[in-house]
Amino acid sequence: KHFDKNNNELFVEVSVYPIRNVEGKIIQATHISRDITQTKNAREAVRMSEERLRSILTASPEGITICDFSGCIVDCSPAASLLLGYESKEDLVGINILDFIPKKDREFALVGMATPGVAKGIELIFVAKDGHEFPAEMSASVVLDCLGKPAHIMAIIKDITERKRQERKNKFLSDEVNSIVEGIGDLLFVMDKNRVITKVNKATCDAFKKKPEELIGKHCFEIVHGTKEAWCNCPATKTFETKQTVIEEVNNPNLGIHLLVTTSPILDEQGEVAQIIHIAKDISERKKAEVMIKRQNMVLSDIDKSHISQTKLGEK
Repeated sequence: KHFDKNNNELFVEVSVYPIRNVEGKIIQATHISRDITQTKNAREAVRMSEERLRSILTASPEGITICDFSGCIVDCSPAASLLLGYESKEDLVGINILDFIPKKDREFALVGMATPGVAKGIELIFVAKDGHEFPAEMSASVVLDCLGKPAHIMAIIKDITERKRQERKNKFLSDEVNSIVEGIGDLLFVMDKNRVITKVNKATCDAFKKKPEELIGKHCFEIVHGTKEAWCNCPATKTFETKQTVIEEVNNPNLGIHLLVTTSPILDEQGEVAQIIHIAKDISERKKAEVMIKRQNMVLSDIDKSHISQTKLGEK
């Protein structure tokens, strides 16, 4: 063993060369020692890194491929071979990963893979061995060697077929909900927990004579009541407090109409109010009718009282 002046162990490569006289006898020797500690440590680091990489590839449920800079696969996880339609990783090694990507997208994929750093969430269409296509999300990073130089490209491929199916379903539902919302004749808007409007329907825009972008992002009380703070009798306040649907009649002087307001909570995963659906129905005509009926009833009541009084006088 060899040690430096600080008693740190060194790895030394020793070479001994004989020095002979004219008769060919060894009379001296040249002894050359070369410190190879850094080289030895680097090799050990490479060995450990390779073992760790093999362990990751073997255990990972993700489709991981290790490629050279032309895209040729030099190693992969078993999950990658199954994802691309091969029985074992030995069948996949040696094939260029670009062969599984349509020609029109190959240059884009290769640039993303070879860019220094990490390329996350590149969405591509992959074509498996049997020819079936599937949407995938690929994240790639350049793997450096022990000297910090680019050595390989590691690409993680994730089948996102189910996610895309769910996105299409959600979009369909969202479009359907939007269609229903737009078809509602009452004033409808959605506010977040800070009372900021996040969605409005056409009826609301028409009532306030504004475009959606002029309403979204504003506080509801600015638009509905023309104030700088929440209205003291706002039904939404009760919904925030109780987490229950509240229905109340509101006389809105800003609009000059009577409204039947319904505020319904949308709860988050913790059960807290994240948003409120605010629906206001114009009941001005109904209120006018109620006033007219009340007046008519008062007139009829007066007539009845007068008739009763006249009857009593006649009896006398």
